[in-house]
Amino acid sequence: MGSTAFGGGGAAPAPPKVVNRVCGLNLKSCSGIMLKTTPKVGCPSLRVRASVSSPQKQYSYKTTQVKSGEEVQIEVLGASGYTGAEIVRLLANHPQFHIKAMTADRKAGKQFGSVFPHLITQEIIKVLPKQLKIVDLSADFRLCDINAYAEWYGHSHRAPELQQEAVYDLTEVLQDEIRNARLVANPGCYPTSIQLPLVPLIKAKLIKLSNIIIDAKSGKCGMQSTMFVEMAPGVTAGDLYHHLKSTYEGEEFVKLLHEITVPHTRHVVGSNYYFMNVFEDRIPGRAIIIISVIDNLVKGASGQAVQNLNLMMGLPENTGKTSMAQDIGAHELYVVKILLQ
Repeated sequence: MGSTAFGGGGAAPAPPKVVNRVCGLNLKSCSGIMLKTTPKVGCPSLRVRASVSSPQKQYSYKTTQVKSGEEVQIEVLGASGYTGAEIVRLLANHPQFHIKAMTADRKAGKQFGSVFPHLITQEIIKVLPKQLKIVDLSADFRLCDINAYAEWYGHSHRAPELQQEAVYDLTEVLQDEIRNARLVANPGCYPTSIQLPLVPLIKAKLIKLSNIIIDAKSGKCGMQSTMFVEMAPGVTAGDLYHHLKSTYEGEEFVKLLHEITVPHTRHVVGSNYYFMNVFEDRIPGRAIIIISVIDNLVKGASGQAVQNLNLMMGLPENTGKTSMAQDIGAHELYVVKILLQ
């Protein structure tokens, strides 16, 4: 249940005036854009929930870089669901991405400002022009094994040829692959919150693969995951901490907190940040990794999608950072700075 954002390049009109606010951040005027459906494409039974306006200049999927200041036209499929509304907020405040069209199903024909849709399918994506770059927020392309997809979702995969080229992983883990991809399957909030610490620790063989226990909870404005892991012989909790610190040092959005600071969702709400820390357990040879401080709709969905789209278009992944930052007061900002020292 997600939305799909895909970009082609070309001249776009000047940004409209600020007329709305979502999640405390200024939102350029998207309220007047009409949500549309398109005519049937391909087989008679397929109704594509998309309206594609051909840009004046098309980018090949092999394009590696957009010029600084050059606007990139974006179309959002499924713009009225939770992640759809959030990605519209992020894109509307992005300095180079311009929303050209937004689509929905049940809300088609209504203006975005009157809607607060879903169900983007494999059939839709496989008929889109090949030069478009696509970030899919649904689960349609996350499983590389199409047989596993059929088992879990109860029907066969409808675009197996696209599944072969889809890249699914976290922005910080597969940056080069995402940068060169045409189709990215965007991770959801649970794998994002869980895998960012586990992937580097497993690769470095600092923890055992057995007996990993994950307690993950998501709520209205964020999620928290607590991971109980068993360390490899001779490894300490400090070793885990320092390896994670060196792995993500320099990353814009992934932060390892200072000393015994416990992450809280209030530190990241409305932002694309990911806070984590490592704590020793009372049981020798174990450590607790508390990572859950992500906003499940931003870093766990739409914010990471913008990160991925930035990379795919040859832009720094933090482009539009202000739209992916939390709207917090001076006191809360001071607290966050202390946490990261």
